Amino acid sequence: MPRQHPATKPRLTHLAADIPALPKKQPPAQIRSRHAIFVCDAKRRHTFSAPTCFPLGKIILTQGDDIVVIGYMIYHLEAKMVTINCDMGESFGIYAFGDDAACMPFVTHANIACGFHASDPVVMRDTLRKAKAAGINVGSHPGLPDREGFGRRRMQMRRDEIYALIMYQTGALQALAAAEGLTLSHIKPHGALFGMAQNEMHVAEGVADAAEALGLPVIAYSDCCMSEVFTRRGIPFSCEFYADLDYGDDGRQIISRAHESVAPEAVAEKVRRAVLEGMTTAVSGKDVSVVAESICVHSDTPNAIAVAKAVHQVLMDEARLTTA
Repeated sequence: MPRQHPATKPRLTHLAADIPALPKKQPPAQIRSRHAIFVCDAKRRHTFSAPTCFPLGKIILTQGDDIVVIGYMIYHLEAKMVTINCDMGESFGIYAFGDDAACMPFVTHANIACGFHASDPVVMRDTLRKAKAAGINVGSHPGLPDREGFGRRRMQMRRDEIYALIMYQTGALQALAAAEGLTLSHIKPHGALFGMAQNEMHVAEGVADAAEALGLPVIAYSDCCMSEVFTRRGIPFSCEFYADLDYGDDGRQIISRAHESVAPEAVAEKVRRAVLEGMTTAVSGKDVSVVAESICVHSDTPNAIAVAKAVHQVLMDEARLTTA
């Protein structure tokens, strides 16, 4: 699932033998094909994806595998594979929340709540057992200590407090997982904690501190504090795209206290475009760049099962689904 940044080399096939380098003088205005045209300098690393349309003559900022290229060169990239993650185990006591078992056949990774924003020890254990039976990966879903707000309200916390709350919650889930013969595959911060890590460097550093101590990759986000910190520190991470949330003009998800139903057909097209083109449409109508390495489906969306099925099917249709 995660990609090690920046150690892992980009997957590509150099086609210079078949297609010569483009001239630096008077290049064509644009080229439309399954070949990416990279335009950048030797001192900056940018990310790209194909197929898409790249105007030439300037630095292109799109999404995909990291690479540095001098001048105009033509490369063919392998299709990137995508996982599906779902926030689960968010019931507690007598209060049920979401139908985890029904969603599991259509996801690859379960992010299990660890008792702060939702869940309790019995729900955590039971969710691990369901995930084991379904044969999917399990990871921790640590949140802020705010059950009444479901962890979707921001809090002021120091870097060491962020580290401690993730260690505490993930450690509890690790112990329960070990008793079931399972190992955790990842960490994914929940709700407001995720949003804080996107925007506040000290929060992102606290998440990285815990991930490093635990030796676990993180489901994170592109072009934000998390991606900057994780890349600099060599923390493995994958970039998430939200199938059932709206996006703002800044290319970030809009976090809401409660989720409304979304049309599965619209979700399928939204995911297809995010994966193939690295783009989505904000609520304003503006197209914004995104990175979709793991698609998130929320189990508390009213029609979560239909949404999960739609996401699973579109990734199968495009031969992009992976469980790794």
